[in-house]
Amino acid sequence: MGCMNVVFINGQMCLFVRFILVRLKDVYDPSRRLLKLMPTQWRTIAPIIGRTATQCLEHYQFLLDQSQTNGDNPRKQKPGEIDPNNLETKPARPDSIHMDEDELEMLSEARARLANTQGKKAKRNLKQLKEARRLAALQKRRELRLAGMTLHPRRKRKRGVDYNDEVSFQKKDSLAEIYEPLLLGPEFRILKQQDLEGRANRQAFASGVRFRLDRELLGEREEQERKKDKRKMKKRRENDIPIQGNVEPV
Repeated sequence: MGCMNVVFINGQMCLFVRFILVRLKDVYDPSRRLLKLMPTQWRTIAPIIGRTATQCLEHYQFLLDQSQTNGDNPRKQKPGEIDPNNLETKPARPDSIHMDEDELEMLSEARARLANTQGKKAKRNLKQLKEARRLAALQKRRELRLAGMTLHPRRKRKRGVDYNDEVSFQKKDSLAEIYEPLLLGPEFRILKQQDLEGRANRQAFASGVRFRLDRELLGEREEQERKKDKRKMKKRRENDIPIQGNVEPV
């Protein structure tokens, strides 16, 4: 490429380079070579190249930008193209662990606001809607009451004991109405009489069925005993065993 002469003056190394470029300057830039030998010493490099220190620094920054760009520079994009390295398309970087107290407080407040999807306005609208429904139902009951129609409001089922309407741990006597027939109405007494008659009929029918079943079971037992006696008598005759006097063939 060229020749290089090194001279030491006052204990410092000064380079006096004489380059003979064979190719273009873009192929081999002396500022890069000198920067490796003397980093950030632009005042020393400037007189060797023949430029000022500011021009050397600007030229070096320009060369760095050219080496880093790989065709994705947004300035070189055509109309309608999308930048793949756009910050909006990149995923968000996680928050740093070590933060100040003010930053942590601000971050927690932002998370709380994002988590509160149902804001104050939506809650207020929901509350107003419930109040409007209640007033409409109240007005409807008033109009029906004035028209002579009464509607019993539906009561929600509550688990457990309702101490406003019920007596806690009260046991009602189921036989009280039988012992006090005079306090019952005539229609209820007729129904009660029919119920008692029907119960008596059912009991009679059940007893008749039970009696018939008992008779059938008794007849089956007697039939089994007769067959058993016949088998015994037949076996004794075959073996020529005398029949006892109290045993008679059936």
